[in-house]
Amino acid sequence: RWNEEWHEELLSISLLEKGPLQRKELKKRIRRIQTNEHHGDRNYDRWIRKLIERELIEKHDRVLRLTGLGEWIRKSKLGSLFERDSFLESFICKKCSRLPNVVLLTPLLDTINVNRINAKGQIWVDLRCPKCKIVDTHGLSFSKDKLVKFYKQAVVELKQFVNLEAQGI
Repeated sequence: RWNEEWHEELLSISLLEKGPLQRKELKKRIRRIQTNEHHGDRNYDRWIRKLIERELIEKHDRVLRLTGLGEWIRKSKLGSLFERDSFLESFICKKCSRLPNVVLLTPLLDTINVNRINAKGQIWVDLRCPKCKIVDTHGLSFSKDKLVKFYKQAVVELKQFVNLEAQGI
């Protein structure tokens, strides 16, 4: 049975929840779990680099560990690992956020047009940064009601892991 934790990036987060690991050891453990998948070192390095760039993991003296954002993805019971990861990818202002300070984009609910759905079944919504006021449009795989519920709960939970700046909706 397929398991969402087997995706390399999310699997990395799951493995690091148990404690810090050296890059080499993390790659070794991923390979051990994914017995049917054979990826080169470059692929693993790319996935790890992406997690570092997104500030989900951090590296100190060749040791990788989860950041507060990575801990939230792993420990929260809100939605699935994929939904939490996707939420952070879409809702963090890349311009204004630097750990431990995270600025969450606010969904402008009046911009949701339920008649405008893309081929993946995603609704489109404008998101605005409460700090720099930049507006960006994202396709989200949530209904409007689920988006509101997810966003509100994520704001409550994320405050336990990072210094969060977010507006209510």
